[in-house]
Amino acid sequence: MVTGLRARLFLDAAAVLLVAVALEMFLVWRAVGGYFVRQPDRQVSAALVRADALAGEAALDPGARGRAVRALSALVARVGGGLAFLPLRGGEGAFSLGRPRPTAALLPAGVRAQAAQGATWSGVVGGGRLAVQAVPAVWGGRVQGVLVWARPVAGRDLARTLLLGVAAAGLAALAVGSLLWAWESQRLARPLARLADMARRIAQGDLAARVTVRSPREYADLAQALSSMAAGLETAEVARREFLASVAHELRTPLTALRGFLEALGDGTVPPDRAELYRTKCLDEVARLNRLLEDLLDMAKSEAGRLDLAIRTISLGELTSRAILLWESAIRQRRLVMRAQMPPSPVYVEADGDRVVQIVSNLLANAVQHTPPGGTITVAVTGDGRTATLSVSDTGPGIPPEELSRVWDRYYRFVPGARSHGSGLGLAIVRALAEAHGGGVAAYSGGGETRFEVRLPVRSPLVAAAGHEGEGGRPQPAAT
Repeated sequence: MVTGLRARLFLDAAAVLLVAVALEMFLVWRAVGGYFVRQPDRQVSAALVRADALAGEAALDPGARGRAVRALSALVARVGGGLAFLPLRGGEGAFSLGRPRPTAALLPAGVRAQAAQGATWSGVVGGGRLAVQAVPAVWGGRVQGVLVWARPVAGRDLARTLLLGVAAAGLAALAVGSLLWAWESQRLARPLARLADMARRIAQGDLAARVTVRSPREYADLAQALSSMAAGLETAEVARREFLASVAHELRTPLTALRGFLEALGDGTVPPDRAELYRTKCLDEVARLNRLLEDLLDMAKSEAGRLDLAIRTISLGELTSRAILLWESAIRQRRLVMRAQMPPSPVYVEADGDRVVQIVSNLLANAVQHTPPGGTITVAVTGDGRTATLSVSDTGPGIPPEELSRVWDRYYRFVPGARSHGSGLGLAIVRALAEAHGGGVAAYSGGGETRFEVRLPVRSPLVAAAGHEGEGGRPQPAAT
């Protein structure tokens, strides 16, 4: 079923075709009709006047009848066709000359009555084969009958008339069709020009460019898609600028601290008993810079589709417990309560162990940052034989429903009522790593709790794909 632009183009073509056919038929009808009902041939009309005079002479002067008949015969031979005299009141003609011989049957009803009133008639009879002209025969002061002249329709004349009619109709249809096409093409070109201008403005960096097109539907859909793309690019540009500002801040803070610590150590102003503390602080800031750079590299690899995974069979619970140990100090300093809910039996998954630790670490970093002192963080691991689920919950301020779907986006940061800290890459990397394993993520907020879930397939699709491409079995459990 054709719709929208295709339907419009189809209907436009059909309209032009119908107009062309209608014009063709109308002009051909006018041409042919004009030929059939044209004014009587001048030569025949003059001959009829002469025949009327000769017929009257023969009727009024019996002695001149022979001479008049011979003159009539010569006139018919010169002009062509046949001539007959038909009395007004029925009956066949008093004389009939030439070929074809006109008879009363050739005349439509009422012609004789018209002749009695002095009217003439011309037309085509015999299925269009004969062109007939009839005039009243007047002599002795009154109408005596009808003089009828009949000639075969000239095929060549008719063909010429038809050809001229068809040519005229074709030219008229071409002109009308050209006007219709020009109007329609202009109507279709205007919204395209507006869409092209919008695309050009977007390419030049004007992300606020918008355009509204109501029809055709395909143009309206394209305009909406371009507007949505521009809105997305505008949002991404704002996020990119905020991200750059955040990264600059994240880099400047540890670099400033490093500079201060190193200058203090270099100029000897640090007491010997605090030198080791300053060196530890320097190492902490270097580790902080290293984590930021690793996050940036991971996101770049994810966007390029080049995240490398070393798939092994690992215990999700053991790796989660290992990641929790890395955050014990930060949790204790923030005075937070940590709860770990591990299954009674190990949950094995085919995954990259280091990347799983990174997933748990990023989720814990997010929870620690957003949970106020005295709050609770809960880490849970579950499995149903097909999917393993890792969840991290916190009792932080929560996330509004309209913001919840964006927490996994790159550079997105939401800290209500405070300046957001961090690069905004942690949860985006979690999603990228989960999807790279063939899993997914989900977020929930409500009832005083915010929960982030990561679902991983127990049997990795990457291993299944590798199994089809080469030999070898599934990986064995790795030491954890």
